[in-house]
Amino acid sequence: MGWLALASSVSGAEPTRVTPITGRLKCGVNYYAWPLSTDTPPIQGGTGLIEITSEPQGLYTSGQMTQHQGDDTHTLGEDLCTFDLDHGTYVLNADGTTTSTIVWKLRPGGDAKCGAFVTGEKYLGLTEGARQYRGFKTTSTSYVLKNGKIGWSGASPLGFAIGLCELEK
Repeated sequence: MGWLALASSVSGAEPTRVTPITGRLKCGVNYYAWPLSTDTPPIQGGTGLIEITSEPQGLYTSGQMTQHQGDDTHTLGEDLCTFDLDHGTYVLNADGTTTSTIVWKLRPGGDAKCGAFVTGEKYLGLTEGARQYRGFKTTSTSYVLKNGKIGWSGASPLGFAIGLCELEK
């Protein structure tokens, strides 16, 4: 998730100044798997919640991501996967957007199918014992919207996600 920037200008003659938004963000997320071919739509993969804390130095210091997913043996949203922030950074761009790179790790003790999801296995129900807790990386870009909320889009080799975030008060 890359987010965390507000652009401001004191007057029309001065350049825009980008200021980091720091603190804890809460984001609702929709996940999609990449399309199977160029003429098919993406596959809805699930929904989730991300809570993450950032510092003005471009680091994420804590966070967790919860996903409700389906697989080949369950309907959408039946599998609950929780991931913890391993590490992450963001770069504040001059236009007020941010670009982030985050590594998540599956929390031990979760649904057995979540490990197969992280490994990118095709048939999750058939690889139930193939849990792996290695980290996986996501990249994202965020935008401060007119309503003051933060919209973002992210991607990984597994698929992509879109979300809407708010700074917790």
